[in-house]
Amino acid sequence: MRILSALPALAFLALATPAWAQDAPAPDAQTGTEAPSTEAPAGEAPAGSEEAAPARSTTPAPEGVSEDVDKVLWCGHAFSEVSEQAKAAGDDATATQMGTAGTALIERGSTSLTEAGITPERLAEIKTAYGAQIDTELQGSGASAKFSFQDCVALAQ
Repeated sequence: MRILSALPALAFLALATPAWAQDAPAPDAQTGTEAPSTEAPAGEAPAGSEEAAPARSTTPAPEGVSEDVDKVLWCGHAFSEVSEQAKAAGDDATATQMGTAGTALIERGSTSLTEAGITPERLAEIKTAYGAQIDTELQGSGASAKFSFQDCVALAQ
């Protein structure tokens, strides 16, 4: 595994990990009231932002994989990749959290494909294709990732 080139992958998911673990914004320390959220809803640019959204990958789903299952498998493989990078970097908590989410999503997607009649051999090919796709899309800044962290977290919850 390439730690240095995959650190953006870790950043793609792990920077938002605290948000995943908490349900509501923390109370304001001075007033004790809930602090307003500073994050834009998933898929939207922050208010007043004139920047265009980063270019997302347009890699089609492998043959025989629906759009819904594509998202599940892509996110599962992304979480698994980040888990491996976190483990290599010594961040066992993130590795465990992302690994668990990745395994669950990959299992869910695999079950859907198996129930749809995909053979074990074809399933192995599909999983290999996702591994290569994740390796490419989460390199550099991660801006070409097919789905966002928020997209993936929504599937894992």
